[in-house]
This record gives sequence, structure tokens and C-alpha cells, in this order.
Amino acid sequence: MYVLFNDFGIGSLYANQLELSLRAVDNHRPVVTLMSDAPAFRIRAAAILLRSLYRVIPQGAVVLAVVDPGVGTSRGMLAIEHSGGWLLAPDNGLAAIAAREFKGLTPWRLDMRQFPDVSASFHGRDVFVPAALMLARGAGVPGSRIYVEELLGWRGPSEMAEVIYVDPFGNLFSGVRAACFAGSGKVSLTIAGREIPFVRTFGDVDPGEPLLYENSLGLLELAVNQGSAAEMFGLTVGDPLGGCPRIESLLRKS
Repeated sequence: MYVLFNDFGIGSLYANQLELSLRAVDNHRPVVTLMSDAPAFRIRAAAILLRSLYRVIPQGAVVLAVVDPGVGTSRGMLAIEHSGGWLLAPDNGLAAIAAREFKGLTPWRLDMRQFPDVSASFHGRDVFVPAALMLARGAGVPGSRIYVEELLGWRGPSEMAEVIYVDPFGNLFSGVRAACFAGSGKVSLTIAGREIPFVRTFGDVDPGEPLLYENSLGLLELAVNQGSAAEMFGLTVGDPLGGCPRIESLLRKS
């Protein structure tokens, strides 16, 4: 199985080219788009989402992760072996959080000389697709082994006290694991002058009321029961959660 994770946009010609390029050579393995609306250009936010989603990816899958504002520059390209499968990502921090939290990793740096026909602006198609096809058929890694500690962003923080994703319902994903928040003993946060309770599920508040809860990825999420938190609070990707420093304080103490 090939799994696609990128910031190209839902239904974009770039995301579709990845799938078509894979199927043109290997039409036997399924291609699943896990996410094509990762926060554009926001590497650390995308890295948290990738880490959170990685647990649903079947063992043995080849993952092509592309959030790559530095495409065409000298930044490296990675192939990381894990659980019988592979994670392909630019060496810009996108893979670092997932790599740090999963054991038994074998990272490799791809040798760009193995990919002669490469666009300066689309390494996802011109490098990762042929690399994924090679790895899926067990043809060997077109690159050299490195240590996990060499990955860019290896020692960076794995939490982010801001909105990292807005889903189609207007729910706001934070980059903070709910366990971090709940472990602090907090039962609410003040956001935009409103006291928002931390509850188990949407039905714990009345329709139209806001809530904080642990979403299915394990992240702290701001939502509105049968409404849009994005509209209610006027927040989007990159905004601090209500401009409130409390979560940052929690992270400093954790």
C-alpha cells in the first residue's frame, strides 16, 4: 500500500499526479490519500499531524509525506524504514517528530544522483514516487544510511500551542496532546473571554456551545456542538489558541 500525506490541497493536480505516477507503474498496490490538506508550508504543524496519524497507517505501507517549501534547494530527502514499511519525507523536520516517537527506525538519505529527470519544483513526483516504487518491490534503498539523530528537527519540541488544522466542520485542532493538558489538572481554558470546559464529547454541552476535548488523534481540540469554532472565535491555522498563554505555560511545566 502507498499512503499519501501532503499540503497540495484536496483534489489538486499535484496530489493527483502522485497517485497517477504510482499507478502507472504499479497498479496492484492500493494508493490511499491520508491527507492532502495538511497546513501549507507549516512544517512543524504538519509534523504533529503526521505523528498523530501514523498510528492508523498499516504496517508495511510506503508513506509519501510532502510538505516541502524548500523544494529544489539543497535540503536532503529521506527514506525511513519502520515496521516493514517506509516513510519518505524531505529532511526539513516533517518526519522528525514521528521518527522520535517510534522505535526501530532505520533512516537513509536519498542520493539525488539516482533520479536524473527531476523538476526543480516537484520532488514529490520526481523523487519520492520512483523511490517508493523501488522500495515497495524490495529493490534496495537509493541512498546511504544515517543516524536518526541527524534528522533535521530531531531535538525540536513535539507540541505546539496554536491551531494547526481546521477541519471541514470548523473544529480547531491544537498542536497540544490532550493528555498534556488533562495531566495538568485543568478543567477549562479562557479563550476570547469565554470559559471553555474540557469535556469528553460534544454531547456534554448544549448545541451552539463551545467545548475542548480530546479528539480522535489524541490532540486537544476546540469545537462547538453543532457549530463552527473557527467562525465563533475567528481563529485559523497559526493562531495561538485564543491568544491565551496558559497552554504555553503548561508546556513549559511538562
